[in-house]
Amino acid sequence: MRRSVLCLARELKTFYIKNKSVVLKITCSDAKGLIYYITKTLYRHNLNIIRNDEYVDKTTGQFFMRTEFDGDTDHARIISDLESKLPGDARISISDTKKNKIILMASKEHHCLQDIVTRCEYGDLPAKISCIISNHDVLKIIAERFDIPFYHVCHT
Repeated sequence: MRRSVLCLARELKTFYIKNKSVVLKITCSDAKGLIYYITKTLYRHNLNIIRNDEYVDKTTGQFFMRTEFDGDTDHARIISDLESKLPGDARISISDTKKNKIILMASKEHHCLQDIVTRCEYGDLPAKISCIISNHDVLKIIAERFDIPFYHVCHT
């Protein structure tokens, strides 16, 4: 049973790597229809929006948008299409999503650590765990199971 779970985990990890998403960030003066024009452009390029967040700062009149999408992309062409529809002060960037390096600090409770480690392993949490630091060594087994360096810092 354990072996089949590990095989499934490897297959899912491969799936996430192959289907890497891309992040589009836009900042410009606020105007009507911005979200429509941006999402329509992505749709016309046959891209799938995974997550979309936008915000307007009422005091400055600035529009901010972060959109995560997947699909085969020509970044220069998308940026060119967006520039033709957005205000002249628009700042547009497209970049691959990347995993942030993190260090986890834990004590004796396994459920929180296990949840974070599992989410990272399956790609639900875009992070690479550099190591686990704990004042107890009872959680070392979780670190070993996922090949994460573990450091025990004695507190006495």
